[in-house]
Parts: sequence; C-alpha cells; structure tokens
Amino acid sequence: MIERFRENKEITILILILTFAAALLRLYHIDFNSLWLDEGSTYWISTQSFGTIWDGMLHGEFNPPLFYWITHIVLQILGHTEFALRLVPAIAGILTIPAVYILGKEVMDEKAGIIAAVFMLMSPWHVIYSQEARTYTLTMLVFVIACIYFFRWYKEPTTSNAAAVG
Repeated sequence: MIERFRENKEITILILILTFAAALLRLYHIDFNSLWLDEGSTYWISTQSFGTIWDGMLHGEFNPPLFYWITHIVLQILGHTEFALRLVPAIAGILTIPAVYILGKEVMDEKAGIIAAVFMLMSPWHVIYSQEARTYTLTMLVFVIACIYFFRWYKEPTTSNAAAVG
C-alpha cells in the first residue's frame, strides 16, 4: 500500500486537494438558508428514537433509515442546529469526490477519474444537494461505492468481489 502511494504521490495529493476544495464549497455558508419543509421533516424524523425511525420507514417514509439514524447521532453530539442537521449530507457530498475518482479509475483510467472528480467537485447541483438536510448525497455516495465494487467484480468475478457488490 505504501509503495503504491509513493508511485502515485502526485495523484493522491491532487485528490486530497480536490476533496479539500469540495469541503470548502460544501461547508461554506451551510447554514445560510433557512430550513424548508422537507428539511423540517428530516429534523422531525431524526429526533425520534431509532425504533420510531424504523417504524416510520415501514409505515410511510420511503427513504431508508440509515440517513436518519446517522443524523440522529450527529444531532445528539453537536446539538440541534441547522449546521448539525446539514452536516451528514455535506460529509457525504465531500466523500463523493474521491469515490467518483475511484469509479472513473475503475471504469477507464486515472485521467478519467480525475476529470470525473473535478466535474463532481464543480457541479452546482451537487453543492446545493450537499447543503440540504435530505438523503440525496448519501444515496449518491452509496451508489457510487456500489458501482465501484460492481466494476471490480465485473473485471474479476471472485466471491469476495461479489460479496462486496452485495
């Protein structure tokens, strides 16, 4: 692993810079806009107990509970603020940048991965969704990770790669 880092030191530093830039873009004025109806719904659901969140998913809420459980924990740790409510989507949006690089590298090559990461970094929609207290960016991050493992399995169909896709 360390040898691989030394060989690709410039690429690693570039991806770290892109990830840092994504953090700046996604965290800048994260609490500037007031909450809107769907974010209020996220807040209300996230303040419930883990069991109540699970029951809500079974009886009406169509989003999976993981986002709400993570947001619940963040609200307990950081307090009930707009920043804390929007932090989970922001972190997921930030982590999507290196994940998109890895996906581009798996599908094509390092150059394609860098280009894809830059496009994701600069996407105004991704920045906006990273600042909303909704599941969009976490869903995208999980989907990109699933695609990474799918392409790894496609290239090398082993049991461990198949399990990672699952």
